[in-house]
Amino acid sequence: MQANGLQNFIINEMSIFKSIAGTLAGSFLAVPAMAAPYVNVENNAGFTGTDYNASVTDLHVGYNFDVNETGDIYVQGGPAIVSVNEGSTSTEYSGIVGASFALSDNFDVYAEVYAITADRTFDEDLNVATEIGLTYTFGSGESSPEPEVGVERIAPFLR
Repeated sequence: MQANGLQNFIINEMSIFKSIAGTLAGSFLAVPAMAAPYVNVENNAGFTGTDYNASVTDLHVGYNFDVNETGDIYVQGGPAIVSVNEGSTSTEYSGIVGASFALSDNFDVYAEVYAITADRTFDEDLNVATEIGLTYTFGSGESSPEPEVGVERIAPFLR
């Protein structure tokens, strides 16, 4: 009898858990109102004084998801061409996950996480850069473009 009581309790708890998990998953999946694909080609180069150190050129395909009228979330990824000052070039994999939300007509907050492989493998720790900030737009109240992660992307290759 006790085994049946425990079994019924576990089944009941699992049913509640599944219901909550399903509701949460449905909420997250229903958040984006529209997805817009895009292509982003970007080069970030590093210099010490006038001496070239390294650069990373990202060749990304991405999707921008409108969360609501004040914000969006985006994800992009693809090959990254890494060029160092000795003239060597390699291809890695890189990706970005970010978000931008309007706090008011003139203030936006944004955050971004950038990751790139080393030797095209995912079994080691990835090189990661983060960015978070506020943008204030003067005058018009239109949102400004999201700033891009810059030199910190190439920092792992400057060693």
